[in-house]
Amino acid sequence: MSTIRISGPSPIVLPSELSGTYPDDDVAALAAIAAAQGRIDGPTGWVGRSFGVQVLDTLVTLQPGRWYRLPYPPVIEIVSVTGADGAEVSFEADPVELDRIKISGPSGQVRVRYRAGYELDEETDEGTGVVPAQVKQAVIVGAGRILAFDPQSVGLRSESVEGIGTDAYAAPDATEAAVDLVMSRLLSGLKVITP
Repeated sequence: MSTIRISGPSPIVLPSELSGTYPDDDVAALAAIAAAQGRIDGPTGWVGRSFGVQVLDTLVTLQPGRWYRLPYPPVIEIVSVTGADGAEVSFEADPVELDRIKISGPSGQVRVRYRAGYELDEETDEGTGVVPAQVKQAVIVGAGRILAFDPQSVGLRSESVEGIGTDAYAAPDATEAAVDLVMSRLLSGLKVITP
């Protein structure tokens, strides 16, 4: 299955949730959140799961009567299933596991468009749920590291100014490795393993 993102993902962290005082419309903070989230979310991420709400398209090579599991769960809803000619194709969604569908029709490729990610309707308390806390924390750690990055200090281990003090910096590669380790440990239990 080949999957591409059509739109999204919606941000799962607000700038005001980061360390510091960022308003929710802060452009740099929003960009840092998008970059950190992009490393883990949906088809561009390594976790194999959708966190922010997004619309995905996946190509399925149809074998009649077979159930297919759509990649990058959780699935909110199936938007459409179309054949190579663009015509709608009938399908059946598993009522319990929305990421499982059975597609009717002859063999060939079909395109499945669906909404995925964590979404909860607060009025009905229905949906795919809230974003897991460890996922939000991983994005906060990653975005914080991006915002703290100072290109002038890259490679600088210490700087001393007589009478003023000494600044010491961690090696950027070691710092980045530490942030990656924290993020991977926070998210390891959520990684989707495909057979």
